[in-house]
This record gives sequence, structure tokens and C-alpha cells, in this order.
Amino acid sequence: MSRLERQLTAALAVAPRMRDCGPFTVHVLERIRGEITTLDAIELRCAATRRRYWVKRYARARDAEKEWAFLSHRAPFGGFDLADPAAYLPPPLDAMVSVHATGERLDHRLHAQSRRHAIEQDCFDVGRWLAALHRSDAVPLLGAHPTAAIAHAIEHRLHRVAAKWRVPASLRRTVLDETERRLAQTTADGLARVRTHGDFGPFNIFIDGDAGGGTIIDPSFEPSIDALGNRCARGEDAARFLTCIEFEEGLSPPERQDAGRRFLDGYGSSGVDVRTPALTLFRFKYRLQGLIDMWATPIADVRRRGVTAMIEGWLAE
Repeated sequence: MSRLERQLTAALAVAPRMRDCGPFTVHVLERIRGEITTLDAIELRCAATRRRYWVKRYARARDAEKEWAFLSHRAPFGGFDLADPAAYLPPPLDAMVSVHATGERLDHRLHAQSRRHAIEQDCFDVGRWLAALHRSDAVPLLGAHPTAAIAHAIEHRLHRVAAKWRVPASLRRTVLDETERRLAQTTADGLARVRTHGDFGPFNIFIDGDAGGGTIIDPSFEPSIDALGNRCARGEDAARFLTCIEFEEGLSPPERQDAGRRFLDGYGSSGVDVRTPALTLFRFKYRLQGLIDMWATPIADVRRRGVTAMIEGWLAE
């Protein structure tokens, strides 16, 4: 056994969720390293059974504990729920352990033979679940999503995009002016703060086959989300999903539009319309983020249209 496997075996042996396993050993099956997390797929092996879990370790202190708290407040609806938290392991491990998600990732389904079903039904269902997550706060918050935070998030990303793509100064000024104009049009309903996943993209959604239902993993504690305690305007999560769909290279433009529309229809079936002026600003934030994280942006679109033309097109919507 490796040093990590021995550490995990000792730490999980006293975790309440593992007490029915009997003596077991932990074996690391796979490791995925990201910019801010290290994710290990592990298997608990005992005499009677084997169980699989994910162990996530963050670069920043306390983020694993935050994820434990977020996931521990469950949000079941329509066959979907957040990943099932199994244990929080305090320092020196400082790790979050969750039950291994099963099913097929939604971004994969959008590219597979089940594409039409994913567009028509899956996107509707996850929109409906997101509305339920946003209703799941035990204590309603007072106050609104600060408009200054939205403006800062856009300006910060615009600066990084400009440095990377040489966006003209005149266009940068236009973006900031348009941001202020649209902020002035936002309504109290559009800025009401709700429980926020923070990284609600198809890559974090597992679907349990065509019967529906599934698991949502990996809430985010990115600074602009964390600063508000993962309690942001509802447009934050919705814009993240819509922008991911918009940037799905495996979908044709009409398919992207259909998927986004079905997602919004699903959210709207809750009786709350997320299509507010604030949503356009959050979409701009994540579109700019996509130009920074090129893995999230269709390279063909950038090559064909150019970054300046893409930004001008977004402003014209």
C-alpha cells in the first residue's frame, strides 16, 4: 500500500458512514490532477463487499470542508440529487469523500446517439432540478447580489481576455459602459440570492440512462462565488450552463439553441422565470471566461470569427 492508501484507510476507519464495512483497506484506482484539486478514485475492500468513492483534495485550505457542508444539505428532486457525501477528512488530509457517481456525463450524452434525448429531456430535467436547488435554502437570505460584484467579475475577465487576445481599448470601454447600462436595468427579482452550485455545467452532471435522474457533482468555491458564500443570483448557475451549451462543439447551432431553450423551459416550469436582465450579464461573464479557458471555447468559432467579432456579437444581443 502507498502512504496515501494507508492514510486513507486509517482516516476512513473512524468515519461514521464506514462503520458497517468491517475491517477494510483502501486502494487508489485512478488519479486526476486539476488546477485547484486532486481527485482520486478509490475502492474500499473488505471481506463482504467493495465500495467506490471519490476523494477530493483542494489546493486551498477549508474548501474540502465547504464542499462537505454544501453536499450535506441535500437537494433531491425529480430523481436528481447532489453527490452523496461520505466523509470529511480533516488536516493533514483535508479531503472530501463522496460516493462514486454512476451514469453518463451529460456533455458525453450530447455527443452520443442519445443526443436528441439529451437535448429534449435531459436539459429540461436538469433545468427543473436547478430551480429546486435554488429553492432549497433553509433560511432565506436578505439582500441582493451586489451589482458591484457583477461589474467586477466582468471587468476582471475582460482584462484577462484583452491581455490574451489584444482586444481594442475602444471595445473594452464599450463593454464596461454596456455592463453599467444593463446593471441599471436589473430587477430585485433578478438579483435575489439563492443557493448556488457555482460550476453548473454538463460536465458535472451524470445521467442515469434514458429513464432520467442522476447526480450533480463538484460545487465550486471560485472567488466570485465564494465571496458571496455560494449564495448568488439565480442567473449565475443558469448562465454557466447556457454558456457551456453554447460552446459545445459537438452540437450544431440549432441544437445548441434547442438545448438552451429546453433548459430554460425546465427551470421556468417551477413558476420562476430566470430570463431576467441579470442573466445576460452573467452570460457575458462566463463567455469571457470561456475565452480565457480555451478548452471551454469552440476553437473553430474563434478562428472563424475572431475574438473581437465574438464580443461585438454578444453585445448586440
